[in-house]
Amino acid sequence: MIRFHFAIICISACCLHSASAQLSTVVSEPRQTTQPSKCAPGPWGELEYYPLHLEAPDHISDLISSPSERTSWHFPGKTLEEIDAILTAALIGETDRQRIYSDSNVDLVDPPYRLYPAADIVESMNSLSRQSLYRHLSPWSENRFHRHPFIIESGNVRSWFANSELSLETILHVEKLTYKLGNSLAFSDVPAVLTRINSDKEEREFLRAITRTRSLMLRMTVSPESDFPALKKYWTLGRKGKDLMSFFDSISQTTDVEKVDAIHFLPPTPRKYLNTFPSLSLGMEGQYPGHFWTSLNFGRFNPLQDFDNDEYATMYIHKFLHPVEKPYQFGDLVLFFHPVTHKIIHTCIFVADDIVYTKNGRSPFNPFMLMKLEDLMGRLSIIHAEPGVEVRRKIE
Repeated sequence: MIRFHFAIICISACCLHSASAQLSTVVSEPRQTTQPSKCAPGPWGELEYYPLHLEAPDHISDLISSPSERTSWHFPGKTLEEIDAILTAALIGETDRQRIYSDSNVDLVDPPYRLYPAADIVESMNSLSRQSLYRHLSPWSENRFHRHPFIIESGNVRSWFANSELSLETILHVEKLTYKLGNSLAFSDVPAVLTRINSDKEEREFLRAITRTRSLMLRMTVSPESDFPALKKYWTLGRKGKDLMSFFDSISQTTDVEKVDAIHFLPPTPRKYLNTFPSLSLGMEGQYPGHFWTSLNFGRFNPLQDFDNDEYATMYIHKFLHPVEKPYQFGDLVLFFHPVTHKIIHTCIFVADDIVYTKNGRSPFNPFMLMKLEDLMGRLSIIHAEPGVEVRRKIE
């Protein structure tokens, strides 16, 4: 079940329609040998899921420009005294701090300060030091890889990069530079790894490999004892998505069916995009879809482009979607907001138990995916330590 440590809201999407699945992106997935994890029992039925590792296809990874091999730490609005205190708290010794200041010419430049630590200093930091320092760097967009680190939800670097063409040396180097982020590992030191790579092929494979992220493959177990009327009510929202009614009837009348991929229960738009990276055509309007577009178009047969405008999407949510309490329904919108300003930080769609449908950013390197709620919260906590949460639904 969903377990929030603070207040929460969810939204229901609009009408559900059926359409044939159109999987436009093929992803790389390390072979899984573990047993599936099971969801808690509920009106959604008997669900289980496998981790599914997604990796950007060629048309997306080819967009990656090689970052600088020089590590930089930006400290907007901080004095040198405040910066020194941050580095000291991160257990960076006096000798290394003075070397960083000297290499960065801090005595010759005006604020905001930008530091350029040498690669050996970056590599000498332990996990706790990275965790401490990078928490201070993450609020500022200038710190690209600290604000948006690469997340390894499995917590195991070597298995995460299984079946990639990365050399063992590069994998071990990444492993050394990771730090804890909730139950996951995070990796921000892309420049430090690039300094150790000596071939164009390895560099391209590295830049592709760090686009990997983990989605979920969700399946329903059915049997003659399954409560098909209750399942139809949950997944069709009672009176919407009636095209699914005959699908459930067929399942209930076919004795050999034991497992059903939950993608069949999704409306046509998320069914089309689930587990894919956005195609180039989705960026024709000047930007790729973000979380508002993904969530508010969940139940629409024809996506509304206006939902990609943050101001319009926020207005729509507050005008047409109403806070609800448990039990949450399939299609409810989970809304995360800043605890002080109440500005919406992120939205996603409740699917079942603690699984949500989400796109975590506008970047073409952010796929449409299913996630455990605790994993999504871990990602949001990089920038927002403790966001508020609501659940909203369109009530007719």
